[in-house]
Amino acid sequence: MVESLKWMVGGLCRMSLILLLAGLTLSAPSSDVYVRKKTWWESMLASRQSLRLLRQKVTSSPTLRLSDWYSSGPLPADSPFVKEFDPTAKIPLSSSAGSGPAWTRHPEWRDGMTAVLTPMPNAVQFVYRTITVQNDTSFQIFLGSDDGIAVWLNGGLLVRNDKHRSCRPNQEILSLALNRGVHHLLLKISNHNGDFEFYFSLLRDHPDALWPLLERDFSEASLRMEMALEIEDKIWQFPEGDEARRLVANYINAYDRACRKRGLEPETLSAKASIDQIRKKYLEVRMNERNYFSGGQVQLLCSSHQDIAWMDSPDQCMEQRDEQVITPALTLMRQNSEFRYGMESMMNLMEYLQRHPERREEVQQLTESGRFEWGATYNQPYESLLSGEQLVREVYLGRKWIKKTMPGCDARVAWNPDVPARSLQMQQILHKAGIPYLFISRHEKGVFRWSSPDGSSVLVFSPGHYGNPMAILDRPAMQAVMGLREELTGWEAHYRERKLPPVLAMIYSNDATGPRPFTELIDVWNDLAESGDSGSFEPRMIYGTAEQFFKAIDVDTAQLHTLCGERPNVWLYIHGPSHHRAISSKRAAGVLLPAAEIFHTVEGLLAGHFNDYPEERLNKAWAASIYDDHGWGGNQGQITDQLFRSKLDFAAREGETLLQAATAKISGRIRFNRKLGQPIVVFNALSWQRSDPVWCTIRRQGPYRIVDQNGVTVLHQVLAAEPGQPLDEERIVFFAKEVPSVGYRVYYVASAEATKSVVKRTAENTEVYENPFYKIYLSPGGIRQIFDKQLQKAILHEGGLLGAELFTMQSVGNGAGEFNDVQQPTMEGFDQASRHQPVWRISANGPVCTQFTLRVALSGCTAVETLTVFNDRKQIDCDLSLLDWDGTPYREFRLAWPLEMTGGQVSYEVPMAVVTVGQDEIAGAAGHAYGSLTYSVACKDVHPREVQNFISASDDRFGVTLSSSVAVCDYVDPTDAQNACPVLQPVLLASRKSCHANGNWYLQEGDHHYHFSLFSHAPGWSNGYRLAVQANHRLTPVLSAPAAADASLPEMESFCELSSANVVLTTLKKCEDDDRIILRCVDMEGQDSRTAVRLFLPLASAKRTNIIEEEGEALTVTDHSVMMPVGHHAIETIKCTPARSQR
Repeated sequence: MVESLKWMVGGLCRMSLILLLAGLTLSAPSSDVYVRKKTWWESMLASRQSLRLLRQKVTSSPTLRLSDWYSSGPLPADSPFVKEFDPTAKIPLSSSAGSGPAWTRHPEWRDGMTAVLTPMPNAVQFVYRTITVQNDTSFQIFLGSDDGIAVWLNGGLLVRNDKHRSCRPNQEILSLALNRGVHHLLLKISNHNGDFEFYFSLLRDHPDALWPLLERDFSEASLRMEMALEIEDKIWQFPEGDEARRLVANYINAYDRACRKRGLEPETLSAKASIDQIRKKYLEVRMNERNYFSGGQVQLLCSSHQDIAWMDSPDQCMEQRDEQVITPALTLMRQNSEFRYGMESMMNLMEYLQRHPERREEVQQLTESGRFEWGATYNQPYESLLSGEQLVREVYLGRKWIKKTMPGCDARVAWNPDVPARSLQMQQILHKAGIPYLFISRHEKGVFRWSSPDGSSVLVFSPGHYGNPMAILDRPAMQAVMGLREELTGWEAHYRERKLPPVLAMIYSNDATGPRPFTELIDVWNDLAESGDSGSFEPRMIYGTAEQFFKAIDVDTAQLHTLCGERPNVWLYIHGPSHHRAISSKRAAGVLLPAAEIFHTVEGLLAGHFNDYPEERLNKAWAASIYDDHGWGGNQGQITDQLFRSKLDFAAREGETLLQAATAKISGRIRFNRKLGQPIVVFNALSWQRSDPVWCTIRRQGPYRIVDQNGVTVLHQVLAAEPGQPLDEERIVFFAKEVPSVGYRVYYVASAEATKSVVKRTAENTEVYENPFYKIYLSPGGIRQIFDKQLQKAILHEGGLLGAELFTMQSVGNGAGEFNDVQQPTMEGFDQASRHQPVWRISANGPVCTQFTLRVALSGCTAVETLTVFNDRKQIDCDLSLLDWDGTPYREFRLAWPLEMTGGQVSYEVPMAVVTVGQDEIAGAAGHAYGSLTYSVACKDVHPREVQNFISASDDRFGVTLSSSVAVCDYVDPTDAQNACPVLQPVLLASRKSCHANGNWYLQEGDHHYHFSLFSHAPGWSNGYRLAVQANHRLTPVLSAPAAADASLPEMESFCELSSANVVLTTLKKCEDDDRIILRCVDMEGQDSRTAVRLFLPLASAKRTNIIEEEGEALTVTDHSVMMPVGHHAIETIKCTPARSQR
């Protein structure tokens, strides 16, 4: 055979492609091979023999010869070989010919049988053969694939299909007309994840295609039950040839298995006995089995997994959800009163009603009746990417929204099946929002409870992967019955061990799938269930919803395992590092919106009404701040990413605008001492008193100084002017001392004599800096050592990466979405700032701080780093800019802080909690999800991690806490040095590619800016976290406070105080339903407490509510205070009624 050929399109052959047309020369319908006999099994045996003879006739035809198959791969879909592959070029079959991966011969791949390829996510395998014809010939070829397929004949593309699907015969039917000669058939099989297979045949018929004909001719329920059992036991799955002998062997093996399952001693059956005799023995056992699900239910949950946009642009996906999912589902419900449907997110309902307000009543009626179900959260996010209040707004815009918008409707099941992660406190948020159920996947199969550290939990169901059952349900009815029986068997031990009611959910869902009826399957199944004395098919099949299923299995007698802890996200590179600017806006909104909400609520209480409360603007901004779901990138991903960023940018801008408006209004109510000068009102939105630097710009009108409300001078420092700064403006920094919790303190810009100048200290050199707290040793490219004078400890580990040193590594990953673990960076192209020996220079010094700046050129960008060391504050700030980043693919930047700790314990903030590595994750790994994908890495070993405000490390000698402006941080040395000490590392940026085959690059060209603050302290994260939170929640200065004649507020005030140091306020807001006020707080330190919440005005009453403000138990109120028990790790929400609404 010729091993290497070159062909040209239009050369030897003429060809035509006709899809799904009438059979041509070599194809034959099933009726041509089907042979009916007295019994169904004799008919099957005779028909298989007939099919074998036909196949032999076709494949031995002298006019047509097929070579063996050759394959190359599997290969990464984005590898250079795949991208540059030319289907019109010759195929180098010999090992020495050509370049690239070798081609392997596969004589074991038989036509008419599924060929199993080596599983590999996001991969491609090329398969090739020649077709030699002696005369001009027309015929059809029948193909199947898992997942996608592209077909070329003689270099010309015949078909391309990139669907996510299981492999089955005849998914593509291509009609060919070939001239005499040798022709070249090339297939490209694409795998997204899971199984990797293809199918080829010259015949339409496949043994499985005979079952519908048998069901037609032998339709009695008992006979169909026999067929189902034999399909389930794979009795008829054997290679062609010597059918009778193979059939007997399969019956004997199935009989032995069935006996052992029932605890029976199997008889010894002779292989020489007749098929009929052995078959009767087999059926005698199988037909009298009872399984755990007898008397129960199989509930079909019809749904559609919907990212905001993944399969196409957001607009196209919204249109598709309307026209191909929700509207057809409504049609099916009108046609069939039993049909039910569910969508995973409340956002889907919101957008549908915006498009179809005329269908609101119809949708509301179906929802209220329980037939149309909507997910209880706004969308399906990366939970730990959101701030605590952003995560709470998921249920405000979910369950609370539908209850308020559609009276009588409810949503009690949260869905997040596509994210391989769980945040520590999400279960508590759901539980306290009245959402008892959670549907997940990308986690091992099971029914279990998942709890938060406070003990509140939700009932969870995972099918392994949300698309798993679809592979069964999409089969013809009898084959689906077989698959479902096998699925029930697979669940039986799990249900039995946990004493669960015999009700199993089978979800029909996958990416963007539309609804379909299962009338035939339900009828076939239930006919079998009702036939005869056998209990084998007793569970009845019905349409269900997720809530209906959960209610059926939610019983007190169940003995369920409980997971407690965080499941770290293995897809975290998709968001923070790959979308730095957008996620920076999201994080800014998470800071600004609660502050704006708090101070607008205070202003409403001061005014005595909420007429000016910007409720609609706040709600719109909150929704925008959580709009992005987990589907960054994807097909048309550049459009999706831009939409997500625009939403997040809007949320951050609106948060800042609303905060400025609220603080300006409150400032106008303050009784200033104008004799002291122009006021600067410093606002603190955090729930504890704090002292922090204030950064602001003032208008200079001669010599000045900063004083407090008592006229005492406060040291300030003038900073370098920014480009374009007006000449009469100055940027300054000063320290505001003891600013009250959820309050403000007034400072003044007072006039001063021009001769007076206060300079407290200056830096003498750029190698060593010293203040009362630290002695810092600078080195080219970073910090060599920090010596903590109070603790008498050297903080940094020397000998590898420097402190505050920028470094870059190769960062490939599985398209930025790791399917089973985070792919770590590698040393290829490694570079670090110290290699270039950049010199620190003093860029500022004065009475408040000293700043050191370096500039270094690394591959692809220039980095500018500034260290700010405060003279009277135990804090080191690091501001870093990556300038003119050119977007080189597969690069990653990190900032290193290597700590001198042995066995240091790492902790970091997540929404409304702190996780300690190795203690607060769920035990073990997340397990097998689907196909070849297993989450095998123990959750405690997954890194990097999603981080809110800080990451911290401690041993028994000292602790270090680093505030972070980025969403992802690591603590394991990724370099070849493999430093065993903790290396705190914000992951700044990664230039990866979407894991969608047609996805976009996340290159992020341009400038990027970052800010971090370092604090050393006594051992334990609790000794540093407030300072780190303060660093990310800067004090808000108001400089243009208007003068009001009726101003009555003092120059320093706290609007809300908490008596327990471990309890933190997360919001103070107007109630959603009336003019009462809502306070929400959380214990951050794992301590039970009785906390007094004191407001600035007296209270008439207070109640502890659930998290979406539904009333609960009354609390004790004394004047301005309400006493509330707060359990360890608990999130508590209080609804307060003011006794009077203005001072």
